[in-house]
Amino acid sequence: MEAIQFEHPQLLWLLGAIPLLVAIAVWNRFARQRALKKWGDPELAKAMMPEFSLAKRNLKLTLVLFGLAFLVIAAANPLVGKKQREAKREGIDIIVALDVSKSMLAEDLAPNRLERARQFVSRLIDRLQNDRIGLIMFAGNAYLQMPMTVDHNAAQVFLRTLSPDNVPTQGTALAAAIDLSVAAFERSKTKSKALIILSDGEDHEEGALEKAQAAAEEGLTLFTIGVGSSRGAPVPEYVNGAKRGFKTDQQGNIILSKLNETMLNKLAVAGNGYYFNLSGSTEQLNQLMNELGQLEKTAIDQVSTDDFVSYYQIPLALGLLLLLLDSLLGRHRNRFIAKMLGTS
Repeated sequence: MEAIQFEHPQLLWLLGAIPLLVAIAVWNRFARQRALKKWGDPELAKAMMPEFSLAKRNLKLTLVLFGLAFLVIAAANPLVGKKQREAKREGIDIIVALDVSKSMLAEDLAPNRLERARQFVSRLIDRLQNDRIGLIMFAGNAYLQMPMTVDHNAAQVFLRTLSPDNVPTQGTALAAAIDLSVAAFERSKTKSKALIILSDGEDHEEGALEKAQAAAEEGLTLFTIGVGSSRGAPVPEYVNGAKRGFKTDQQGNIILSKLNETMLNKLAVAGNGYYFNLSGSTEQLNQLMNELGQLEKTAIDQVSTDDFVSYYQIPLALGLLLLLLDSLLGRHRNRFIAKMLGTS
């Protein structure tokens, strides 16, 4: 037999009031008996109140106490077992690949490129409905941070962890990010699959265009989001979390990191998608959502969720029944009940 759990277990503390009510009833009974003794002979008092029934009073008290106890249990909502429920969704599968190379720390977009890209992805996730989403981070190599899921809250949590500190090698491995995305899509059953790459496109390795074309032939649509500016910006150097100047070349000159829009645009064209510049994130997000909305959605109904079965109705019905019986019982002696209880 499966254990019983409660949705609101804190309410069960109210059951502690039941013994207190019993103590109050007992004290009240003894107080009444002492008052009768002071008034006169208890047997004479009993004879003068022939309709008074101690058994009925005890029965009514029992009904009320048990009725209240069942109502408390119902309010705590007892849960038993698990129930399989089929859930339906209609959407597409999306993978977001975020460049976390150190050049993404350049501050030509406030507060920096990486943070602006994260903000963009966060707003994108907020606007998704039934679509699944996965996360990849890449620099000198690509890493799957979160497999595709409909849990958008989890995606937000994973998104905040993406950082240059989590990658051992630097660079902009666009080809590796596309390869990893294709592998992540292998088990996808949706008709439409979208890869969204956010990068400054700098220092990329060769082969990305060929990978994008091959992915498009397998049904993947590639969108690229350019993060940064064409005029460029220096790349901050951090030591123990504190900024310590900027990245320099061998001659000591500060290096400017520039957005490679040409490469990112070619990549999107090769992947049958579109290129967007992140300079105006709200407008670009609307355009991206419009493009994603035009992709063919797939109805999937084999997604199931486990849920506990609520049985609050049983203690609620018992509690109300006992309180109803209490209200139906009068205050005076009932011969049938007295006979049933063995009292006279």
